[in-house]
Amino acid sequence: MKLSRRQLMSGAAAMVASPWTLAQSQAWPAKPISLIVPFTAGGAADGISRAVAQKSGPVLGTTVVVENRAGAATLVGSEYVARSAPDGYTLLVISSALPSTLALRKTAQVNLGQFAPITVMAEAPLALAVRSGIPVNSVAELVAYAKGLPSKLSVATNGVGTTSHLMAAKFGIEGGFGITDVPYQGSAQAWQDVIAGRVDIYFDALQSVLPHTRAGRAKLMAVTSAERSPASPETPTMREAGYPALVNSPWWGIAAPIGTPEAVLRQLEKVFVDAGSSEEVRARLVAFGGRPVFNSRAEASAMLKRDFDFWTSVVDTAGIKVQ
Repeated sequence: MKLSRRQLMSGAAAMVASPWTLAQSQAWPAKPISLIVPFTAGGAADGISRAVAQKSGPVLGTTVVVENRAGAATLVGSEYVARSAPDGYTLLVISSALPSTLALRKTAQVNLGQFAPITVMAEAPLALAVRSGIPVNSVAELVAYAKGLPSKLSVATNGVGTTSHLMAAKFGIEGGFGITDVPYQGSAQAWQDVIAGRVDIYFDALQSVLPHTRAGRAKLMAVTSAERSPASPETPTMREAGYPALVNSPWWGIAAPIGTPEAVLRQLEKVFVDAGSSEEVRARLVAFGGRPVFNSRAEASAMLKRDFDFWTSVVDTAGIKVQ
């Protein structure tokens, strides 16, 4: 059958408009996959990512190489992946830190629309802790105490715009009391002053809080998860304490650059979610203080949007700005 000039041109245009036509006909993956972790090595995000990479690599028939690119509140690693080719070979460990950072840094060179979320691997609640000398034993008593102070409640945070800072700001807004932000370079420094009684409260990862509260060096008031944590089942949630607006837990997931072929995204979703059903992976996640999630792409995308809206509201209401 002889094709017309129009049919030939249409076919050529379709091939030009679909650069992945040839690539999709070839086997994927054909080389190692880079999983970019925008955090330093050794933390929860790093440990969780390595557990999933080790389990999923053999199933994909390649090596999933974990690479740490920390800096600028996850923007360094995130921007690197956003600029990468959308071919399924460079992925990002995306987390709740990115939407909170972008809610504050509105002129950042990256945006959430540059990523295609694949799954949320795990989440881990923050815990509201107070110095041992405060005469309170519940969130309600803490709020009443804060309102009665002649000065603002001092709050240890991990820096302006971090989750610990924004959650403390949200608590002050919802509770109707003022806070004074006392930023630290890291959790270890913050805990020194909480334990010494120089700072009143601190929102930190539950796994970091428990050793101090169980040793009597601080008091644990509540957790920010939707349900009580198995790690501390006696501790109420912020919802149970009367503050449902503070139900929001840090999480870690995996995303690809936008434009990654649908077939590749589907395969990655299946492999990562299947890896999450492994008892070995789930045990390692729990050891890092995480609750396994491994949801669908649609659910991961919804969580990303939800968090961006949540933190944007906090930043705008509290008038928080990058110094």
